[in-house]
Amino acid sequence: TETAVAGETVPVSLELVNDGFAAPVNPRPLVLVFQDAAGFSRAVGEFDLRTLVPGQAVTLCVDVKVPANAPPGNYRIGLQLADPAPTLFDDPRQAIRLANDTGVEWLDGINWFDATLSVTQ
Repeated sequence: TETAVAGETVPVSLELVNDGFAAPVNPRPLVLVFQDAAGFSRAVGEFDLRTLVPGQAVTLCVDVKVPANAPPGNYRIGLQLADPAPTLFDDPRQAIRLANDTGVEWLDGINWFDATLSVTQ
């Protein structure tokens, strides 16, 4: 979905593919981040990144509730895979960076996709 109304739920789908050699050893929260001047984020709680074995692709479909007070505008969509330790969570050096060669920008510990969500009132 490319548009949403503040206060309503929007479906989000993304595909994760492990092209590496091993899955992460420690648990990592998957957090979808929606950013404009006043952004919001939602944790994707039903998937354990440690189960993503090499060569495997997993499609995640989640419903994200847009806050009722979200101002209208275009929100950039990102995925944060931070270290869950309270002392490391805000340290971008400890976050997982996706290895995509196109369509993903790494900035401050968040993998930003070439995608936006337009929120209206």
